[in-house]
Amino acid sequence: MSALVSVPFVSPATAQAKKWTESLARFVVPAAPGGTLDQLTRLLATEVGKLTGQRVIVENRAGGAGAPARQYVATGPSDGTLIFMGQVHEITRAALVNSVPYAMTKEHFEPASMIGEVPNVLVVNSKLPVKSVKDLLDWGKREGRELNYGVGSIGNLQNLAGILFQQQSGLALKSIPYKGSGPAIVDLISGQIDLLFETLPATLAHVASGKLRALAVTSVKRNPALKHVPSFTESGFPKMQMTTWYGAFLRTGVSQATTSQVATAISTALASPELTTAWSQAGMLPPPYVSGERFSEFVSTEEKRWSDLVKATGAKVDE
Repeated sequence: MSALVSVPFVSPATAQAKKWTESLARFVVPAAPGGTLDQLTRLLATEVGKLTGQRVIVENRAGGAGAPARQYVATGPSDGTLIFMGQVHEITRAALVNSVPYAMTKEHFEPASMIGEVPNVLVVNSKLPVKSVKDLLDWGKREGRELNYGVGSIGNLQNLAGILFQQQSGLALKSIPYKGSGPAIVDLISGQIDLLFETLPATLAHVASGKLRALAVTSVKRNPALKHVPSFTESGFPKMQMTTWYGAFLRTGVSQATTSQVATAISTALASPELTTAWSQAGMLPPPYVSGERFSEFVSTEEKRWSDLVKATGAKVDE
């Protein structure tokens, strides 16, 4: 396999967004339709296609904790036609489990561009008699059983959030894995599980409709999209600060020129009025987002951060 290529940062101001291949480009999402990454990818792909003339589609490859999607891209053609839509979950999973096939590391993938960053939120079915984190703790203890919380895949950030929350609160929790956050949200609404740590964009509409109730956000401060919801710090859990970030990755072996073109196309699309508005309405943290070499450095920093935290807390999951 070719060596990792270090891609310089490219901004829309210094490079022109254009198609990078005459073939169909596939944005590969390692989850079922309906989750935050899927929603963001569809908006991004549409804007990239509109701005560059590049033919693009979104391809969902759910299951296997992301392994089938990673393998599909990592062993696919090295011409830039396959773009893996990665996220922080790939980093936390590698820290939590013993072996991750085709891990999102330099051996297999080249970071191209971050596409967004968002807080997570603890949500419950609105029919539960809880309106705050304290209420949840009191109710859970009265129930006298393990509370079930959904995770979009084993080892993702929300899985780690549940582990850390259990350690810090003393609440008995059991993780229930799904093939993406979409199915987990459906089961939470129907009452099949008790609670969920999920990204803010994936839950906003359900909170607004009254189907779900948000108890706390994992950002340092309250999020403008959910002004009435306190942070975990306000709720007495300052160590629950964490954000979910998303990014586009190419397999190693893709040329520097192609990787730069993909990064430029994505950066330009993210700066468009359409996506700027959509990202803000979804509760995303404000851009700009890093690209190229800066994104590669960011990913390396995240790998160390979550690896160190998992070692320090002794967190683990059953594979």
